[in-house]
Amino acid sequence: MKFHVTIDVSASTGTRMDSQAGGPGPFIGHIVQRFQPEAFYVALDRRTMFLVIGFPGEKEMGEFMAYISSRFDTYPVMTPVSAGAEFAAIAAHIRATVPGAP
Repeated sequence: MKFHVTIDVSASTGTRMDSQAGGPGPFIGHIVQRFQPEAFYVALDRRTMFLVIGFPGEKEMGEFMAYISSRFDTYPVMTPVSAGAEFAAIAAHIRATVPGAP
């Protein structure tokens, strides 16, 4: 299942990471290599990353959460998402299975 992931890093954690050799680059590189996000954006007005990741299973989600919380001192917000092109089939399923759905 795909998730839109938001990672908000505090100013103090970001400053600490910036002062380390390589800055946050090695940590971000690990995220990209290990979890291969379909999309990856960085906010320019604050220390926030946005990713779309298709986790193969719960173990990988747990691994991701543990990595983010231990390295960035925050918990990722993981919202389940679907591609817009897939939503028509999802909506049809909802109408067929949820009583009273229009």
